[in-house]
Amino acid sequence: CLDILDKLLQTQHSVVSCILRAKRQTTSGSRESRIVAQIWQALGIDPKTTPNHLTLGEIGMESMFAVELQQGLERDYDIKVSLNDIKNVTIKMVKDFEAGKTNELKMFTEELRDCRSKLSKIKFLIPTESYTKLNSVKTGKPIYFLPPLEGIFSSLEGLAAMIDRPVIGLNWTKNLEKMSVKELSLYYTDILKTLHPKGDYDIFGHFYGALIAVQMLKKAPVGKAVIIDMLSEIRMDDEMLTDEYIMELIIAFIAKDLPPVVRDKIKRDCNSKPD
Repeated sequence: CLDILDKLLQTQHSVVSCILRAKRQTTSGSRESRIVAQIWQALGIDPKTTPNHLTLGEIGMESMFAVELQQGLERDYDIKVSLNDIKNVTIKMVKDFEAGKTNELKMFTEELRDCRSKLSKIKFLIPTESYTKLNSVKTGKPIYFLPPLEGIFSSLEGLAAMIDRPVIGLNWTKNLEKMSVKELSLYYTDILKTLHPKGDYDIFGHFYGALIAVQMLKKAPVGKAVIIDMLSEIRMDDEMLTDEYIMELIIAFIAKDLPPVVRDKIKRDCNSKPD
């Protein structure tokens, strides 16, 4: 064959065609089941023995097949999903899709889009000043907001606007990144002494700010404190405020708007990373 092909290629007007006859086979079942069968074959896994929580990305889906799947979902089911999101689809979602529950996958993609939309509205700019005025009120006793977990006050601006007293946010700045919660409480106490030398501070702490507020209540001359904390029923003592504990809080807060399957994957990724 190669000898004949070589002769054909040496002619001035050669036309060469190569045909590989595919193995004929018939498939049965719904369109969804045929798509899923291709997924199992492409991944080279047995869905009966593969854990439901694993994602297609964790198993190792190839990019070319991910593109084909993305285009097929949008064309045939009006499910618009990015390539990165395709890799976050779990084995359970694929099984549900095979069973005809296509809305589960559509809801998953919509939740991811909603989460991205919320995050895109937040400006993650690390301030350089030690404090920021959060409303336009100029009279009355100030209320001091301790920094939330994200380090900026975007999530608390609506609350500050409804308060009829001056609201001042104590900023988290870059030089504080290596400080412990105890050290932060002392740092913010010093700022309060500069802003309000007479003491009797009214402070507000939410989530991570609540941890700092708890420490400040022990030594700082605080008048009133409002603490809104997701774990407010648990008594926070010095032994609990470890780096590991705070990391758990950070993950819980950052991932609160994400679909559960993505939150679970973030936790698995964090647990698998070396210190």
